[in-house]
Amino acid sequence: MTRQLKVTKTNDGDFEVNIELVLKIDANEYPGYHLYIRDTVKKLNTDLSQQLTREANDVLDKIKEANCDYLAIGRRVQAHHYSDWRNMEWKEMYPNIQMKANVKVEIITHGIIN
Repeated sequence: MTRQLKVTKTNDGDFEVNIELVLKIDANEYPGYHLYIRDTVKKLNTDLSQQLTREANDVLDKIKEANCDYLAIGRRVQAHHYSDWRNMEWKEMYPNIQMKANVKVEIITHGIIN
């Protein structure tokens, strides 16, 4: 797994959070799934990436709705945009931050379960 969390300041003074996550996974398979076919693996990578991206964005919405700064976005804003940090009320700013996750899945190995 590799991840990158990036906090940027937009032109209108708000902050935006982008999370890029790459998951390299092993897929145990049932022989009927045909994971030895390259196109099948590509389709499964795409389907899993889309599903996990949706779920990650749902989680981000829920933690933001709960006003929980679990990912320490506030600390990053404080460290990299201190002049803005001093002039804002973080508890009021946090619910308005745009957060977006993008998950990319790569099946690197697969095997057969008997």
